[in-house]
Amino acid sequence: MNITFSKVESMDPWQFSFGALLVAATKLDTQLDKVLKKHDLTSKQWFLLVILDSMFEHPPTLKQLAEEMGSSYQNVKQLALKLETKGMIRIEKDPEDARALRIRATPESTAIWEKLIPDAEMFLGQFYQDVTSSDAESLKRTLYQILQNLYKMK
Repeated sequence: MNITFSKVESMDPWQFSFGALLVAATKLDTQLDKVLKKHDLTSKQWFLLVILDSMFEHPPTLKQLAEEMGSSYQNVKQLALKLETKGMIRIEKDPEDARALRIRATPESTAIWEKLIPDAEMFLGQFYQDVTSSDAESLKRTLYQILQNLYKMK
């Protein structure tokens, strides 16, 4: 999107913000895929690993993982199967509920974080370039509220 700030200033803030979120999501996905390609990961596979690593103290069920990712069970299962093939996770039957599948990180998924650090630092530096701490705090609050609203819409 190559528009001037004067053009943005004249736009309705609600419409611009909605459109900008859609464009940002698409661009973010594309740019992350470029960075992660050399690590044989897609942005969605990486996101699954991030959620698995940061949101759970114990191996979650596939359903719990899908809920945290804001995605469908079927989509997350496909991602998990690909990551299992790559040796990044193990999919195990829950010992207490044979219908449930639990997702467990492997040493390979833990090791990938060290390999990703330089690329992540470069990417985040470019992503947040010229964004102040104050802007980031405001964005955090706004996105949190938007996410809350989206979850209410189920």
